[in-house]
Amino acid sequence: MTLPGMDPHEIAQAGMLLDRIFSTRHAADRVLDQHFREHHSGPGVRGRIGAVVYRVLRQRDVLTAQLQHHFPQMTPGPEAWAAMAVVALRREAGMGDSPWPTPLSAFQAVETPFANDQLPPWQRESLPRWLWDAWCTRLGVEETEALAQALNLPASVDVRVDMRRTTREQVRTQLAALGIEAQLTPFSPDGLRLHGRPSLSASEPYRQGLLEFQDEGSQLIGHLVAAQPGMTVVDFCAGAGGKSLHLAVLMADRGRIWAVDTDDARLHRLTPRIKRGRLKSIRTLPIRHEGDRALKKLQGSIHRVLVDAPCSATGTLRRNPEVKWRLTPEVLETFHMRQCAILQAASRLVAPRGRLIYATCSLMMRENEDVVQGFLAENRQFHPLVSMPISHLGALQGLLPPSPFFTLLPHRTRTDGFFAAILERKS
Repeated sequence: MTLPGMDPHEIAQAGMLLDRIFSTRHAADRVLDQHFREHHSGPGVRGRIGAVVYRVLRQRDVLTAQLQHHFPQMTPGPEAWAAMAVVALRREAGMGDSPWPTPLSAFQAVETPFANDQLPPWQRESLPRWLWDAWCTRLGVEETEALAQALNLPASVDVRVDMRRTTREQVRTQLAALGIEAQLTPFSPDGLRLHGRPSLSASEPYRQGLLEFQDEGSQLIGHLVAAQPGMTVVDFCAGAGGKSLHLAVLMADRGRIWAVDTDDARLHRLTPRIKRGRLKSIRTLPIRHEGDRALKKLQGSIHRVLVDAPCSATGTLRRNPEVKWRLTPEVLETFHMRQCAILQAASRLVAPRGRLIYATCSLMMRENEDVVQGFLAENRQFHPLVSMPISHLGALQGLLPPSPFFTLLPHRTRTDGFFAAILERKS
């Protein structure tokens, strides 16, 4: 019997890559990219191997249970990961407990059916127990189950259109001429959602800077900043600058945006993106830490400060499923302490009547509400804005949890998970 969609050599590669991801703790996408470059893999091989690797990363626990049920003598290692890839492919193809193909035929299988409903719910949905419990406390069991299932699905590919220079419909037409289908994102007025995972890097709209890859949820964070032309804005944890680019477009490239980050290498990658987008309002400012003296010249003078804080990234598990297997309560607490320090430092830059926007791609209260409430308790000159400054927010009516803050849940919105709080300085 052949494997559904893959040959044994590709399965072996998938097993080796999975073993490398879990043994090195490197990001899965980087491990795969490096491997494919070294082996000069074509798009078909990349697609098949990448798909099964991510399927195993998303469903590791339930696949492990099924593998151990049928092959209790199998030991950890690349061979076991390859076997798990086979189990994932068979589950997708609905093959159930039919005869096992290579590379599993060499092992003695237990001839008894495997039933998912025998597993506890957190293992059935492939979530660490502590993460399941935390979300159940906040959302309840049924919604946690829906959330977990949504996070175990592949993410869509969203792009943001530069609305200064074109329209979504014009770019959609250009992409259609290239055989790439897209639809308008339902919530962001700047976004397109692509069908499949097409390559755009050589396309004319991308080369002209008319679009950037950006999840729809991330696009909405840019709108929450509500930066107006002529303002001075700081993107405090800018990274490679995706939100800085969006803010520059929303401000009609008039004003000044400081893209600030401690990772000089990531910040450096913003420069060619600025040129491709034909933007003049962005300046980069590398710092060593949140208390760097380089920030002193900006204190008390910034109209909008966006803190897209480093976090657990639990809202992006559709894209980065390995994160859930590496995150622990202790790591979460480390993020919390770091976020509190960053938010406090960023608040010093805000001008009177200016706004401080705290955002994460986390779904954990410890990184979101707890950070904001702790900050507000110690900084009485700030107060939260309950009314969100997005004119088209009506499309999200009924999809956001009741809260003074902004929370996108992937199973409700089909976006990555995001949290945001808008805090205004009184004086």
